[in-house]
Amino acid sequence: MSYSKIILNSDIKLSWPYPRTEGEIASDINDVSSSNDTHTITLPPANTVETGTSLLFNNVGSYDFTLLDNAGIPIGTVLTPGEVRQIYLIDSSTIAGIWRVIPFGGGTSGIIT
Repeated sequence: MSYSKIILNSDIKLSWPYPRTEGEIASDINDVSSSNDTHTITLPPANTVETGTSLLFNNVGSYDFTLLDNAGIPIGTVLTPGEVRQIYLIDSSTIAGIWRVIPFGGGTSGIIT
């Protein structure tokens, strides 16, 4: 498993670890803190990984952020402060892919510090 702490001061595009093409690496577990409610995280191309690829995003900051597939379409709703969301890939035939969403604990984080 891998872990990243992502500080959003602007919109970012994630990259898979291999080959790394731009920006932050998409880790298995991603703690995210945004500087405002408008920032987005765009996932890397889904057609370069296997179905079943799973990513977890935990909003550890004070502002919302939006998770986008590689075509720029939101995956679920905005992630509010304290929300945890796991996504997994069920179709990798396009750059966007099809991602399923699992909100942890009804979408609420149990992590408080």
